[in-house]
Amino acid sequence: MKKRIYKNLLALTLACSVALSTAPVSSFARDVAAVSESEATTEAPKEKATEVEKKTEVSKDATTVTEKTEAVEEKAEVQEEVKAEAEWSDTLQKKADCAKEYILNVIKAMGIEDTEIEVTKLENGALFEIKSEEFEKLIGKKGDILDSLQYLASLVCNRIDREYFRISTDCNGFRARRKTQLEELARKIANNVKRSGRSSALEPMNPYERRIIHSALQSDPYVTTHSEGEEPYRKVVITLKR
Repeated sequence: MKKRIYKNLLALTLACSVALSTAPVSSFARDVAAVSESEATTEAPKEKATEVEKKTEVSKDATTVTEKTEAVEEKAEVQEEVKAEAEWSDTLQKKADCAKEYILNVIKAMGIEDTEIEVTKLENGALFEIKSEEFEKLIGKKGDILDSLQYLASLVCNRIDREYFRISTDCNGFRARRKTQLEELARKIANNVKRSGRSSALEPMNPYERRIIHSALQSDPYVTTHSEGEEPYRKVVITLKR
């Protein structure tokens, strides 16, 4: 009985010694872990805040650059408009009025009513945008009526003096649509020339439309363009570069 009590007391003493020796170490480890976790928790928001500040600064810089670019472009556009306005003399105004009146009279003689003409000032010239429900009659085949009105109006208004006044006519946005068609045609014919290796001539065109073809292919590294023939049968030829 005494031996069993003695053994129990010895075991209890040893357990207490182990507990007392390890308790400070475990407490210290817990304290260190708690401090590390606190520092990590504190540093994480700081890092996020720094990243947000950097992104904000970059965004502000980009916005500032964009605003400055837009301001420069707007200023250039305004200067061009002011320049055009300043260069529009009384003589040019008379020529514009003369051309507009002539075009309206021709359209009326064609039996087309309810027609309006919007005049846009250009440098040393003007664009006459014709608006009518019977626009097909005014445009003609591939714009030949518009071209005729443009040519005749130019002859009439430029009789006032020797200073050339450039006339451009359009009807219900036809010129923009025609330009797109010609650019697509130029690229299509150029691809055919690349595949076959043989030159290809387009149908006869007026100078304005030929310039569109030349411009559409001027940056193509594989083909070149030139015009052949006499007016009104002059046409663009697309050939493979050598």
